[in-house]
Amino acid sequence: TSDDGEINSSMAHHTASTRLSYKHKQAFANLSAVYVSGKEKSARSSSAIWGDAYYDLDDYTRVDANVGYNWKIFGRDTRFTLYGRNLGDKHYATRYVTGAYYDPGRQIGVELAVSFF
Repeated sequence: TSDDGEINSSMAHHTASTRLSYKHKQAFANLSAVYVSGKEKSARSSSAIWGDAYYDLDDYTRVDANVGYNWKIFGRDTRFTLYGRNLGDKHYATRYVTGAYYDPGRQIGVELAVSFF
């Protein structure tokens, strides 16, 4: 906390993050989590040209995970990854100058990456 009441009311005072990673030969897995505590109720608004809008800007936990495998195709480094973002499907908002961006919630996907250089 600081000695500025306006700043204190607009920031989360408790955050925590962790990451657990595992690698075995070419296979890998990662699990990460982020916790952001609640803010004062007055800090849940964001001014915009049309007036004040209220967003759920705080008190969320986000968990992400991925598993993958590295190998070579035609001598090129290749990686396949299966990932999940925001596995708890929490629709929290991130504040910007005139409003907020909402997290889209749970995302599941695959990625295939090939190095050409």
